[in-house]
Parts: sequence; C-alpha cells; structure tokens
Amino acid sequence: MRAIRYLTNVKRISVLASFFCFVLPAFSGQIQFEHVVIDKDAIGHREVGDIDGDGFNDIAAVNTAKPEHLIV
Repeated sequence: MRAIRYLTNVKRISVLASFFCFVLPAFSGQIQFEHVVIDKDAIGHREVGDIDGDGFNDIAAVNTAKPEHLIV
C-alpha cells in the first residue's frame, strides 16, 4: 500500500512540475527589464541586488585595473 501512495505522490509532483516548467511559461508574457551600462570603460565586476535587505537594489563594484587602484 505504501508503494502505491508513493507512486501516486510522485505522479502528482511530476504533473505539477510539468505544469510549472512547460505550460505556465507558454502563457506568461515577456519579462521586461532595462539594460543599463554602469561604467563601460572599467575593468572588473559589477553586480546589482538587494544586499542589505531594504527592498532597494544596491550596486557592488570591484575594479582591478591596477592593484593600487583596487576599489571594493
């Protein structure tokens, strides 16, 4: 009896996963975003995200052009 319950639960999960992975995205619209170049001439990494949890995006930048000019 446990095996039948297990297979039934696996089947339900498979159906739900298929719905969320294949059916739902087919009917959803495009995600809108805006591409903004922060510093086109800088060498390093730029990341945007809510670092401090205040609900606003923060920018983290690491420049590594020269060791004496390292900015974090």
